[in-house]
Amino acid sequence: VATLFAGKNDLKMDVFTNMDAVVVYSGNHLNTNSGKNKRGYNKNDGICFETQYVANAVNVEGFRKPLFDKNQHFINRTEFRFSKQKEGK
Repeated sequence: VATLFAGKNDLKMDVFTNMDAVVVYSGNHLNTNSGKNKRGYNKNDGICFETQYVANAVNVEGFRKPLFDKNQHFINRTEFRFSKQKEGK
């Protein structure tokens, strides 16, 4: 469902999922002095791919509904695969 390239390092990340949608947060509002190992995070220092059902799917015809019975199991799968590869190759 998504591919991300980090050109400086030739790093590629592919996102695979059985969910219907993906939301991307790009860290545009990061501005903190506290992070991992006391490192601060600045604007665009992070990115998040959140796989999920389509927003408002419960109210829109044609989309899979995120409704379950109390004894029904819910299983989804999301994979993040990383490789070294130049963009476009």
